[in-house]
Amino acid sequence: MAKHADDLAQAWFNEHANGTGPYEFVSWTRGAQIELKRNDKWWGKFPDKPFDRVIDRFVTDGANRARGVEGGEFDMANFVPLDEALRIGSASGFHLIEGNNLWAWPAIYLNMDLAPTNNKDFRNALIKAFDYNAMLQSYQGKAVTPRGPVPSWFPGSPEKDEPEIKTDLAAAEAALAASGISNAKMKCSVPAGFPEFRFAATVLQSSAAQLGVTVEIEELPFVEAITAIKTDKSNCFVLGNANLSPTDATKFFAAHYIKGGFYNSGKFFDPTLQELVAKLPTISDPGEREKRSPASRSS
Repeated sequence: MAKHADDLAQAWFNEHANGTGPYEFVSWTRGAQIELKRNDKWWGKFPDKPFDRVIDRFVTDGANRARGVEGGEFDMANFVPLDEALRIGSASGFHLIEGNNLWAWPAIYLNMDLAPTNNKDFRNALIKAFDYNAMLQSYQGKAVTPRGPVPSWFPGSPEKDEPEIKTDLAAAEAALAASGISNAKMKCSVPAGFPEFRFAATVLQSSAAQLGVTVEIEELPFVEAITAIKTDKSNCFVLGNANLSPTDATKFFAAHYIKGGFYNSGKFFDPTLQELVAKLPTISDPGEREKRSPASRSS
């Protein structure tokens, strides 16, 4: 891979895959599916009765994913609309897995480089005006409003010590006045095919309207939607804010809050956090990792 060092092999990985895991890359039809087969030379241990072949099919619309798993076209599906998931999961022959590491889904990222969301008071006004109860009701009692970027189950999380986030229109109006911005207009890019993402954007839209702020919602394919905010063509982006590891949030922080991170659509940057996340992978002792983790430092 030395010949690809100049761009950290990004161009190479755009067309190839690493084959050291439990499954080998067989074929890839861009935008359609990836086919894998079990790697008999894998160094790890497989569970009893492992799958010999896996086809990961990309279905952009959540309703189509639901219909596919219900009709037997797919063996399993994720990111299925909640009402469809509850309905199908209660039927005979289906099993609904509730509760995973998608602990902040969806999340709205605000562009810190593009006006008017580059203004801290303006962003605070949107946060205070947002209708959190509307979001909770849409999840039929299966959701909570997080208090910060680190889930409560993660060691050292300050979640329980953070103040509860609630709608406060008076505080929102005060923050907007402090921003000096009036009659603002902004655009929110939403990945197409995810009803929950669009709903979150519409809640932001209606909440902002109470402040006289106009939010235009633009549904785009995922890559185009995230590119819009990264190239300053959009003020906000709605994302499934998932932890990338069930036991180690380092990858999550690196992807979402480090400069250059793929999911850092809000363009957040903090030099202290940058340094902590860079050092943490070099620490192997679990206790020391917990003491030095971004979660512990944030408390």
